[in-house]
Amino acid sequence: MLIVWVYKDYDNTVLLVGGLFHTFFTIPALLLHISYTIKNWGTIIEINDNDFVVTQNGEVRSYKKSDIKSIMLFQSAGLDKWSFPMSAMDYYKYVRLTNVQGENIFITCLMTTRMQDVISQFSSIPYLREKGIAIIRNR
Repeated sequence: MLIVWVYKDYDNTVLLVGGLFHTFFTIPALLLHISYTIKNWGTIIEINDNDFVVTQNGEVRSYKKSDIKSIMLFQSAGLDKWSFPMSAMDYYKYVRLTNVQGENIFITCLMTTRMQDVISQFSSIPYLREKGIAIIRNR
């Protein structure tokens, strides 16, 4: 953007249009990043053979893999094979594990970028996929 600005002899219109374009794509991604950071702050998830352990703010909870009743992957269609992301927001994705008690466990792309590896750890449970911008919802 700065190179174009210099090339256009420091025209303020270039800064305005470029700044609006940049803001249009940057602010939503920044808000997603902040919400993911808040959701995962102080959380460590260890997945073992038969169970997984969630440590959050010093509290340790252990879950059996057999207690997971549903897995939902939230991911943009831009990350599908033979597709491409259109904005920075498309790179954000997360997995929501729901246990038999109805409690949700969130694993976001800030914890791991390989969501398929997480899902494969629960191979006996089929997963669902929701396409769109991956805004964290507790439902």
